[in-house]
Amino acid sequence: MSRIREYLPGPGILAANGSNLPDFVENKKVICLAFVSNKKPDCMAWMNGGPGMTLSQLYTEAKRSRDVADKFDFLLVCPDTEDADYNACANAVACPRLAQGDGQISWLMQNHKVDHFPMLIPLAEDATEITKDGFTEMNPPPGGG
Repeated sequence: MSRIREYLPGPGILAANGSNLPDFVENKKVICLAFVSNKKPDCMAWMNGGPGMTLSQLYTEAKRSRDVADKFDFLLVCPDTEDADYNACANAVACPRLAQGDGQISWLMQNHKVDHFPMLIPLAEDATEITKDGFTEMNPPPGGG
């Protein structure tokens, strides 16, 4: 079992259409955790309507590339508890996401010290966090989340 599989065990990972993705992390080299909240206007602009490259554009380009499409993915992590807020984020980018209220959300936010939104955290397949300062090992949670 890969470290990333231990770190993101599911089963709360959903496709853009809401179906379960139990094998989401299989064979991935990098998964970018996209921490977003509809309560922060900058998030919606960053996801699909702001200046510069948006998350939606980045996701689309990554999925078009033969070289990275199967090895690289994004996972939306949205802590919004209100249906309208969560759904606004889920519908903004057609990429996989953690289910609303999934227990991994608060754990991931705490473990990655998310203090603002939006925030993008790339994870390598060995579950190390890739930062501008290098790599940080992220130990899987006991019991998978």
